[in-house]
Amino acid sequence: LVTLIYHRALDEDWQQAAQTLAGELGAQVIGRSRKQKVVIGQDWLLEEFELDGRPLRYQQIEGSFTQPNGGVNRKMLGWARARAAGIGGDLLELYCGNGNFTVALAPLFGHVLATEMSKPSVRAAEYNLEANGVANVTMVRMASDEISDALAGGREYRRMKDVDLAAYNFTTLFVDPPRAGLDAPTVELARGFDNILYISCNPNTLRDNVAALQATGCCRASSRRVVSSEYCAPRFSAARSWTCWLTWSSRLLTPRKAKSRNGLDSANSLINAGLFSCRQKVSSAALCSVRVARSPSSARMRAS
Repeated sequence: LVTLIYHRALDEDWQQAAQTLAGELGAQVIGRSRKQKVVIGQDWLLEEFELDGRPLRYQQIEGSFTQPNGGVNRKMLGWARARAAGIGGDLLELYCGNGNFTVALAPLFGHVLATEMSKPSVRAAEYNLEANGVANVTMVRMASDEISDALAGGREYRRMKDVDLAAYNFTTLFVDPPRAGLDAPTVELARGFDNILYISCNPNTLRDNVAALQATGCCRASSRRVVSSEYCAPRFSAARSWTCWLTWSSRLLTPRKAKSRNGLDSANSLINAGLFSCRQKVSSAALCSVRVARSPSSARMRAS
């Protein structure tokens, strides 16, 4: 699927040329201009792969959020499933997108309540759940602060009218937030969970969220070093715990106001901040797996 973006209107000549290009490439071609979207073929693709012996199918919609690196995504899905195995109970998932993790994790839990704000992503998630035969998931189009308010007994939400929150036995919270990280209401919500799986694309906001949770006396850490190739990804797992996989490309992650020169410096800031420590700094060819268990006292991370 190829998307071409222009600063001028797309006319019939462009459509004819795009159809020729689509035929030559064997691809779907989409042209975008101001208030204009022209689709040659369709604006989505189906991705298929096998995970833990289970064939999975995902609809990937042009213009919607998805994991761009298929190989890394499969490793993250496998990692998340390994950490969730044996927990049981019900799962609350925030920022579920097109159901990427929802489809993979749902068989490990009794029931899943998944939330997402983007309408195209919700439609894709519903398609993916049906395509993969997942029947224990309820999708709700809500923001994380809204579901946090609903679970805290706040106001009634029309979109939750068919959801009986009291019927759920939530044991685990799964979050894959945007670069801004978790907002204050969601951090407060997270404090009530025995198990948290956290997928992060920004080490700075992850650090802030970790600090907020650590302030309640819930975190201590240990780690080991694992070789990787393209992504630097500290991964956090736990007992009565919360679990994080932090992924980013060192070329892309440079917050505007950060003093660090690249994402690796930001990763090491997690260590330097005192929230975690290890004898060896994070490198571009390293994954850090960090165990974070709830405890009133803090402990230092040990790198093997």
